[in-house]
Amino acid sequence: MAVLVYIAIFTLIAGFALYGLIFLVLLPMFIFPIPTQLMQYSIPISLVLGFIIVMRVSWGRVSNSVRTLWMIDSAMWELRWIEHDLRRF
Repeated sequence: MAVLVYIAIFTLIAGFALYGLIFLVLLPMFIFPIPTQLMQYSIPISLVLGFIIVMRVSWGRVSNSVRTLWMIDSAMWELRWIEHDLRRF
């Protein structure tokens, strides 16, 4: 759960930082109007790019968390089977 919150928060931070950069790049287009449709897609583009950057930076942490959860779940299932076998005797 903490990894999902981490990814969501840093995706929003990186996304809005990229949105600010895109807006600063497109700001001259507002001063000297050039027909463009990019501005309406800048928030989704910046959030997707932010998500890609966050996943690229924190992939090791995410994969270690998933691996740890998988190992804990596997250990719990093994303990349940051992308990089940011991109860039969």
